[in-house]
Amino acid sequence: MQLTPVRHELSQVSAYCESCMAKQGKKLAHSNQLPVLWCPPDCAGSPTPAKAPGIANRFLDMRPTICVGRDASPSEAGKFMKKLCLLLICSIFFIGGVGTAQATSASATMAVSVTVASSISFVIQSDASGLALTNSGTSAVTASFGTMSAYGGTVPTGVTRTVNGTTNWKISTPFDAVIAVANQTSSNYTLTAQLASSDSTNTWQIGATTITSASAATLTSTGTYGTTVFTFSLTIPFTEAAGAISNTINFVATAN
Repeated sequence: MQLTPVRHELSQVSAYCESCMAKQGKKLAHSNQLPVLWCPPDCAGSPTPAKAPGIANRFLDMRPTICVGRDASPSEAGKFMKKLCLLLICSIFFIGGVGTAQATSASATMAVSVTVASSISFVIQSDASGLALTNSGTSAVTASFGTMSAYGGTVPTGVTRTVNGTTNWKISTPFDAVIAVANQTSSNYTLTAQLASSDSTNTWQIGATTITSASAATLTSTGTYGTTVFTFSLTIPFTEAAGAISNTINFVATAN
């Protein structure tokens, strides 16, 4: 005999259907943990559908159910309903617990204090048309002219040699003074220059200003911040003995 699966609403377990299945040599099948009994179409114990009340009934509408026969046992259906209600309560608590979880946080502070001081920057760099300075772009540069003579010899790149009759000759080269100010209200600056060592023979000049070791000479009192081109020159008399000439020029820039 062919078996046709028939599912009915759950209210109680059918002993008749179990007997029917035993006659066919079948075992109780399971689906989603709910027992399903399979009855032949001509099963004399065809059940009458019965609805389980309340929320359990709505839950059962979405689950596989077991068939109900005339001789069903109410106690077994009651046990099943108790298990089902327990499952629903656990699910509600689980969902509620997930929804109310909150992240923890902590806070901290950092106090910051700084005293800002005004400042001025002064560096000397090689001019594009002048002698290449050693340590160009710093506050301590060196202008090395090498070996030169009034007549003949080699004139370095960026250097100009001028011979004044039979009296003296002069070497000169431009350089850049880069001056900037910060955290101070200043429209311009004053720039001075002074020789570190006395030289009573040769004439040292920045632009048209002669500088000595006696006192600082003012090159400008209204200097514009940024890059300014100055020209250094050294005039050597013909009476100067051959040999090395060296000195240091001290510059001072003061914000006005």
